[in-house]
Amino acid sequence: MKQVLCLMAASVLLISTECSAADHDFNSVVSAVEHKYSVHAQRIPLMGLVSMCASLKTHGGVNDLRVAEFDNLRGVDGKDLYALLRSRLGDQWQLFVRETAGADRAGDQSVILVHPDGSSMGMMIADYDHGELDLVRMEMNGAALSKWLRNPQRQHHTSKYGKYSGD
Repeated sequence: MKQVLCLMAASVLLISTECSAADHDFNSVVSAVEHKYSVHAQRIPLMGLVSMCASLKTHGGVNDLRVAEFDNLRGVDGKDLYALLRSRLGDQWQLFVRETAGADRAGDQSVILVHPDGSSMGMMIADYDHGELDLVRMEMNGAALSKWLRNPQRQHHTSKYGKYSGD
């Protein structure tokens, strides 16, 4: 029993030290939005458990998943959102996708920034739509992602128990 507890404690310490940079990036962006727009983020309960399940399901392809949601945000300009992300994340983050909605939905915007780091890639997603802002932060393992991209159907439908019969 002591061995199991020691192993669990060591795992928690290892995970917490590896996630500290991701925590800082994500928390910095969330804090900046809270201060700039005088709102509080709604964090998803049990997100650590969801992140662990995502990691298990993707065989380590997605790790350290974090989500925050802001409701009733007004006066957000897409240019301001992008500038806020860049200022908080720094130059090591690269723009991957930036989409601004048409004139009928002025200000709505989706931004994805990535941070390549060896065999993994950090991804920060910000989606502002009709007064709601969703922030998602995750780490993706390059090898697992590449394997899935080569054959997404097989990766989705196969498990250690055989073919998946659903869908």
